[in-house]
Amino acid sequence: MALRHRLVQLLRLSPRDWHDLLRAVVELAIANRRLAKSVPTQKVLKPNPTLSEPTDNPKLLNRVARAIPRAAVVVPWRADCLRQAAAANRWLARFNIQTEIRIGVRKDADGEFRSHAWLCHQGEVLIGGAIEDFSELPVQSSPNT
Repeated sequence: MALRHRLVQLLRLSPRDWHDLLRAVVELAIANRRLAKSVPTQKVLKPNPTLSEPTDNPKLLNRVARAIPRAAVVVPWRADCLRQAAAANRWLARFNIQTEIRIGVRKDADGEFRSHAWLCHQGEVLIGGAIEDFSELPVQSSPNT
């Protein structure tokens, strides 16, 4: 029954939704490859450069925030929170939308250390969900970035 429900949902997607999902898959693949190739952390975490005045496009922000997590559950590779944040960050950079990847840590009740990444735009979380229990780590930029 779950498969049938998913198929019905897929058939109801608009052409714009299909485009966004395909774009999300491409961005996730690029993020996965960059992280698998040990791209320097500074490059992955670097805020989007603004070439001119930063833009704000609420519709695009919403589309990216929906498409990346939806695509992440169906790709055949690891699409964890850092890869999702990096994918959305790159996608939005193409539209000159300023975003920042943030990383936080916490210790669970059982003593396990957990880390989490999320993407913010103007202080609002776009990708990454609930971050309340995570202590944000400071991101240092190197002089060469």
